[in-house]
Amino acid sequence: VRIAPLVKESEKMQLLSIGNEGQVSDSVIDHLIHGRPLPPLCLPSPIQMELEASGTVLRGYQKEGIAWMHFVRSVKLNGALCDDMGIGKTLQALVAAAMAPSEKT
Repeated sequence: VRIAPLVKESEKMQLLSIGNEGQVSDSVIDHLIHGRPLPPLCLPSPIQMELEASGTVLRGYQKEGIAWMHFVRSVKLNGALCDDMGIGKTLQALVAAAMAPSEKT
């Protein structure tokens, strides 16, 4: 079940802002309950360069999983990344963990 799919690259969407509590609450409900798409994943340059240097290419569903983990962390919630075995949850978790120090909280 796809709860919050990524938006198409051509669509523009503001990133969530923790500073305005009403806006965050509305955004959380939009994403979690109404299935409003998450913003496209933008990896920090050091992580992108490391992935490219190692020859690792993230698939679309992996980027979606990382975006989901980034989203739940950004609104100070916990979540689970659940899908079939063998399609890269470990890689997604490692990339999301590597992104965490570079995020403003």
